[in-house]
Amino acid sequence: MEQVRKPFIYLAVLAVVLGLIGVVIITGEFSGKVVLGEQKLILYSLEDISQHNNLADCWISSENYVYDITVLVNTYSEFKYLENSCGGNADTSSLGEMKVVMGKYKIGKIR
Repeated sequence: MEQVRKPFIYLAVLAVVLGLIGVVIITGEFSGKVVLGEQKLILYSLEDISQHNNLADCWISSENYVYDITVLVNTYSEFKYLENSCGGNADTSSLGEMKVVMGKYKIGKIR
């Protein structure tokens, strides 16, 4: 039984090594982690964001990213203070661990 497992283990290790080499060749660097299916972000202007300025359609920019937080400001009390920032830049530093939740609503970057 041990004889049968060894080739599969060697193949699995080889696949991982070749995958990492492929990351280095394609990107020119290796960060220490492999990202599968990284989300492509759309570039938005400040004018684009400013058009989404109410509770029914609330976008904000924060730290060079764009978020559609419509659901968050209408559902969770932790995000209520951001309702006055709809359509503009927001200070999200006070969110702490809740930033992880907001990250799921990231839709783009500021151009």
